[in-house]
Amino acid sequence: MPSTDFKAGPEVDPDTGRKLNIAQICMMQDIGWIHLLARSKPMVGAVHGAAIGLGVTQLLPMDIRIGGEGSTWSFPFLSLGYMPELGCTALLPRLVGYGRALDICLTSQQLSAAEAKEIGLITRIVPDDKVIEEAVAVAEKLASVPRLQMRLTRNLFRANALEPDTNAYLQRETDAFIEMLRAAKRAREAAKE
Repeated sequence: MPSTDFKAGPEVDPDTGRKLNIAQICMMQDIGWIHLLARSKPMVGAVHGAAIGLGVTQLLPMDIRIGGEGSTWSFPFLSLGYMPELGCTALLPRLVGYGRALDICLTSQQLSAAEAKEIGLITRIVPDDKVIEEAVAVAEKLASVPRLQMRLTRNLFRANALEPDTNAYLQRETDAFIEMLRAAKRAREAAKE
């Protein structure tokens, strides 16, 4: 399949002749929105109501996921004749475990907010009328943390969460800590000038 040049306009699927949508283009390349989120500021996702299919898949890479008490979460891909996409098959097992993720997707389960929190799909439940308020409060708290420490911490969790090698994750932490200390030293020196 040819590479995508966003300046040249959308490409066409050679098999169907149809114009590709952004999701298809991103899935073909290593420049998708999941990579963008990983390199961005911390992300907070909030759901009031139903998160279904892509509506829940797009929340999986968020750092913090908040659901209203009445929210529901479902992955109906197979029952609709589709398949999970946009990283669902990698991200969902990291959050809820392989067996649960497979069960949820293969059986097209719908989860309540309480069930979603219990298995780790969401991190907080709040009253339905407080979802946005809570998401904004969490985002403001995250924004108050020093940027370098936030970036390094997020990077460490991504790199180390599934790392089986003790020496590797300890080395990453040491390297990040040294980077933080060196940045603090440079800031102190710059302040003296």
